[in-house]
Amino acid sequence: MSEIPATSTARVHAFMDDMQSRDTRRLARWMTDGTVFWVPPREPISGGKRILALLRAIFGMYGEMQWTVRHVYELAPSRVVYFHESVGTLAKSGEPYTNQIVTLIDFDADGRIAYLSDYFKSTATFSQPEGGPPPIHPEPPARA
Repeated sequence: MSEIPATSTARVHAFMDDMQSRDTRRLARWMTDGTVFWVPPREPISGGKRILALLRAIFGMYGEMQWTVRHVYELAPSRVVYFHESVGTLAKSGEPYTNQIVTLIDFDADGRIAYLSDYFKSTATFSQPEGGPPPIHPEPPARA
């Protein structure tokens, strides 16, 4: 496993390379017990093991998936927003899937992900959790 890059922009690209691999062993380097992921339409979840289980479930929803990072904006020393596109096929139906995503990431002092939240252009292929959509949670303040 390679080291975590020093800059936030390089971290985004390295993280997305690890996502592209679908290898949860590679993705584990980004997680801590305090990491929080919020991938709609589900509630935010915390903890590296739970997040890796979520990612395995997400990967299982798609026959194939390619992510392309289009723009990365550093908002603070440890906060980044990036725009990316996903293209692939749905595993159950084989139908094509495309989406545009904006992702907010806060990195901790070691360069791991402290907080990640995705915002999707289209949520038509996602099933709503029982009881309707989750409540809105405010984003955490940027780390210094």
